[in-house]
Amino acid sequence: MYVIRNLLCNTSIVAVCLLAGSSLAIAQSSKVVQGIEVSYGITTAANVDKSRDRHDGKMHKRGRIFPRGSHHLVVALKDQSSGRPINNATVRAFVHALDGSAVERKLEPMHIADSVSYGGYFDLPASGSPYKLVFNVSAPNISSSAPLVAEFEYRSQDAR
Repeated sequence: MYVIRNLLCNTSIVAVCLLAGSSLAIAQSSKVVQGIEVSYGITTAANVDKSRDRHDGKMHKRGRIFPRGSHHLVVALKDQSSGRPINNATVRAFVHALDGSAVERKLEPMHIADSVSYGGYFDLPASGSPYKLVFNVSAPNISSSAPLVAEFEYRSQDAR
C-alpha cells in the first residue's frame, strides 16, 4: 500500500492514474537507485486513448488504433534527498521477455503539472510470464558518468 500511496503523491506518475481513475493503472512500482526515486506505471493503451483529451497531444494521438497487448509505460524521477522531480532526463526503456526478445525505446517527455514524466507505448501481451523492465536514466543532476539503471519485474495482467 505504501508504494501505491507514494506513487499517487508523485505528480509525475499521477499521469497514469489520472487517466480516469487510479484503477486504470494496472501496474506501478518504485525504488531508489543512487539517490533517485524511479517510479513507473503501466496502463493499457486503450485506457490512454479513452482519456486522450487530458494529456499531451504529442504522446496521445486521437483515434489511434492499438493492437491487443499494447500498453503505455510512464516513468517518473525524483531526487530522494530534495523531493524535487527530475525534469531534464533522458530515459531509455528496455523491455525483456522471458523468451529472450527485447525492445528498446527512448521515452518521450510528458509535461504534467509542474513536472515531467517520460512515456512510451510497448506491446506487453498477457503471457503469464514476467517481463523485465530496465530503465537507463541520464540527467545533468545525476552524479554519475554512466546512466543510472533501475530494474523491475512486470507481469502483464490485462485481457483487453
